[in-house]
Amino acid sequence: YKLVVPMDKGLFSGNSKPAYHLYRYSENKEGEVVAKFVGAVPLKSADDFRVVHTLGATENFIVLPRFSLYVEFNSPVDLSQNIKFGKSTPTIFDVVSLKDGTHHSFEFGSYESQHIFNSYERYN
Repeated sequence: YKLVVPMDKGLFSGNSKPAYHLYRYSENKEGEVVAKFVGAVPLKSADDFRVVHTLGATENFIVLPRFSLYVEFNSPVDLSQNIKFGKSTPTIFDVVSLKDGTHHSFEFGSYESQHIFNSYERYN
C-alpha cells in the first residue's frame, strides 16, 4: 500500500481538497505494477499535514496513524526544521475499508510517535 498526499491544490492530481490518498499496488500477469485507488481521508485543512511514516494493513482495512507530528515548510535545506510536535494537536487513527474506501476516524490525546506495528482484526 502507498499513501499519497497531493498538495498541488488539484493542479496535477485533479483533487481540489487536500487529503491522504491510499493506493493498493499489485503485479499483473505481465509483471507490470498496477495501482488501484482504495480511498481518501480528507484533511481538516491544508495546515493539518501530519508526518505519516508507517501505516498498518489487515485483510480488510488500512490503519492510518496521524500522530501529533506535523509539517511546517520552513526550510528547503534542513528538513528536520520542518517537523514540529503539536502539544495540543490530537492523534487521529483513520481506519479505511479496502472494500469500499469508507473511513472512520478515532481521536486521542496528543502523542509523539512515528511507527505502528501488528495491525490485526479481532472478530467478536
